[in-house]
Amino acid sequence: MELQLSGISSFIQEHADVSDRELTTFTQVDGPFHRDAVRFSNGRVITLQALGPGVVARVCDTQIERPLTLPTSEKAEKEEALV
Repeated sequence: MELQLSGISSFIQEHADVSDRELTTFTQVDGPFHRDAVRFSNGRVITLQALGPGVVARVCDTQIERPLTLPTSEKAEKEEALV
């Protein structure tokens, strides 16, 4: 599943060599805690928790290669849940 991330902190940008907006792939890593992660196009993998607060994620439909849109009330709820 592809996720379009925006609002990536300057700390993560510097350490992962990415910009404030990136298209990523959802993945999982081995370990006892915090297994959900994203893989950036440069191969760097970061857990969702390490991304920190304020990052907004949009699920992209890889079949049609554009972000999915939700009805306004659902969209706001989903974005709040990701923060």
